[in-house]
Amino acid sequence: MLTSLPLPILLLVVFLSGGSIAFFVSESVRARRTGPAERVLWYGNTTSPEKTSDTLINAAVLRRAKELATALADRTGNLRRIEEVIEAAGMKWRPGEVIVASLGLGISAFLLGLVLSGPAIAVLLGLIGLFALTAVSHRKVARRKKAFYEQLPDVLLLMSGALKAGYSLQQAVASVGADAKPPASDEFRRTMAEVRLGASLDNALEALGRRIGIVDFEWSVLAIQIQREVGGNLAEILEIISATIRERERLRRQLSALTAEGRLSAIVLGILPLFLAVLLVLRSPDYLAPLYQTTRGLMMIIGSGILMVIGVFWMRKIIRMEV
Repeated sequence: MLTSLPLPILLLVVFLSGGSIAFFVSESVRARRTGPAERVLWYGNTTSPEKTSDTLINAAVLRRAKELATALADRTGNLRRIEEVIEAAGMKWRPGEVIVASLGLGISAFLLGLVLSGPAIAVLLGLIGLFALTAVSHRKVARRKKAFYEQLPDVLLLMSGALKAGYSLQQAVASVGADAKPPASDEFRRTMAEVRLGASLDNALEALGRRIGIVDFEWSVLAIQIQREVGGNLAEILEIISATIRERERLRRQLSALTAEGRLSAIVLGILPLFLAVLLVLRSPDYLAPLYQTTRGLMMIIGSGILMVIGVFWMRKIIRMEV
């Protein structure tokens, strides 16, 4: 049955099957790992079972990364950036694994495209495979950041309520880690673990702000630091910040509703040429053959692609408003 299939389809089936098996095996391995935040929490948890020094070395991020890929990232200055993306996304990958997996996907996609079509498609598929894992990581970072931002007003109110109840600021931060939902609870538990390991509360909150990358939270940390230096009612300050964030979010959603038509037009105008090109290639391959088989046609494709990218960014700039 398989021998009757064309070679390109057979290679595609083998590629997808091998990729799926590798993905599920790697995910099953990573499911048993602890992420960077959980490892910090282990150090701050005095009730955790004892572990040998070999176990701690094997659990460290840099020691368990692939040596060659990690060294390459370190020499090029990208190691720290990759680690920050992994931590911000809440993933259990390691820098070396990200690099090796990206290279493997890129090479496999390039070879598949070379067999199925030609050098142009092979290069395109190779670039897609090379940056696919990076795109997924940044997508997870964006989702986690959005979830934290949606929780931020409630987190500030929770801290304000704890301060009004007579708790100290450190106890208020710990209450967020205990009572809030992920990802806020995970990040605040890690912050308290860093404090128990010897970091000051201000430095731990600043590190949390850098990991999350939300300007409103950075302002909240700045307000906390100013209040600790000059005094004032911190509970009331946190309530005001929470109300301001809620009002800004309400205004942002209102603007999103008003610009929905423009966003939809941008999506349609961006997808329509590609959709028509694919439809014509499938229905009448000879009709578009001069467009990608001649030098003039390739120049037209490149020029139209550049103009489309410029148009998409232009429309995005028009319909996007900062609040």
